[in-house]
Amino acid sequence: MVADFFQSLFFLLFKSDDPAFKSKMALRQVGKEIKYNKYHKFYRVKTGEIRSGMGAFFFDIYRVIFPIRAYISHADKSAVLKQIIIETCMGSELRDLYNRLTPESIEKRSKSLNFTDLSNTLQEEMETLSSSLHKDFKIDRYYTLIAAFTRFVRFDFFSILKKIDPQFQDGSLMSQPCYRSIPGQCLVEYIKDFLELSAPDARHEEWRELFDILKKYKAKIGEFDQNQWKKLLGNLQDVLRSDILVLTVRHIEQNPDWQHNIPRFNSEDIVEGLMKTKRAEVNACIDKIKRNNRIAEREALAARLFGNSKVTGLQYYTAVRNEVFTQKNLDGFTYIPELNYMMIFFGEYQDIQELCNLFVIRGQWASRQASQGLHELTDVLEKLKSFDASLAENETNGSKLKTYSNKSNLERDQFIKLRAALGSINNQAKELITQGIRGFTTVRSCLKDLSGDCANNQSVILLNWEEIASLSERPIVQRIEQACTVTGDFLTLLRLFVSEET
Repeated sequence: MVADFFQSLFFLLFKSDDPAFKSKMALRQVGKEIKYNKYHKFYRVKTGEIRSGMGAFFFDIYRVIFPIRAYISHADKSAVLKQIIIETCMGSELRDLYNRLTPESIEKRSKSLNFTDLSNTLQEEMETLSSSLHKDFKIDRYYTLIAAFTRFVRFDFFSILKKIDPQFQDGSLMSQPCYRSIPGQCLVEYIKDFLELSAPDARHEEWRELFDILKKYKAKIGEFDQNQWKKLLGNLQDVLRSDILVLTVRHIEQNPDWQHNIPRFNSEDIVEGLMKTKRAEVNACIDKIKRNNRIAEREALAARLFGNSKVTGLQYYTAVRNEVFTQKNLDGFTYIPELNYMMIFFGEYQDIQELCNLFVIRGQWASRQASQGLHELTDVLEKLKSFDASLAENETNGSKLKTYSNKSNLERDQFIKLRAALGSINNQAKELITQGIRGFTTVRSCLKDLSGDCANNQSVILLNWEEIASLSERPIVQRIEQACTVTGDFLTLLRLFVSEET
């Protein structure tokens, strides 16, 4: 006894500053804390072995969470669950606002509001919704808890139990594993990972609301025994407060200073995720309404200009000829309505051409630029006729299309050439439409200037008004005004097609 006393005194006096000595003393203290811990049956200090108590602890958790593991393992990534969380936290007014932003509601409201008012109203409502949802702290709180719960449920408890009992089968809930002592090194990394998780900390009333949310997400979760979960949480928190798991890791790794990281869950901004989806949905509705309005306006203009008859102005650049290409999943001719309307316009409104010819041939112009502008439409008409004629089977473009089309089913390179040829033809068509819009714009501008010149009895643009008027079978001013109106309508029709493409 005296010798032991002096030996201890020697260590205290001469080894107290030695790091190795300090570590040894600290580990001895860890061992003592484990021995006197409430959960000392988790670990045997003397042999460094995991005992049956720890196996029973992990099995109790496994048995409670296994029934819902399959239904919740990816819940934290589910867009459906995120939406359920947000909708659950909405008050009645905010839910009404959210429901007003559905495609069905927007479509219904578009019947009574003009497009500009509807668009402005929707943007204001979106801002109100976003601002209100971002201010609701419960949304982030609930999502953080559910995400933590999901990670806890999908933790690999089975591998721990398999280490303890190699015969244990996943899903075996009726019979407990055969608990045996195993070396601590076999489980130390699992224990560390478990401490990194820990259980999400929430009040009992919060858990009730969270499970109500999860039941909406997956009905099967409604079968989960919440009383068992409540009891499990109590036991789990007690084990964690005892520090037995931390002490076990320290002793196994012979590191008395080891500390686990405090679990931190980086909550995703699920409100912004939902708002991004909702904005895309609302914008898609706005675009659809705008597109439908444009189509309706186009149809109304076409009916006013050409009646309701389905007249084809061109011979080859037509929907009938296009079928052979669409059957091959190609876009084919993409400017059929616009070009055909242009051709029909030249045929049906020859009075405009005659009026332009009258001014060009017999007019004495003060401005050469004004007279040159009237030539543009005639040039577009001739180009349009030549373009359509080139698509005949015995002409350049038509012959290429026929050759490539016939071979495209058998030869890949012929299909590629067919698609390229169609692209080139459509580019030519687009250029004709651009020229047409430019030509009609010039003519309308010139006619408006002539109308003002004539109405004010001036000769600023045209010097021989009296002669021109005498050559016209109908009142010249009336013809000019009608030409301005018709040309303006047709310009609007062409621009509606162009704006849709843009």
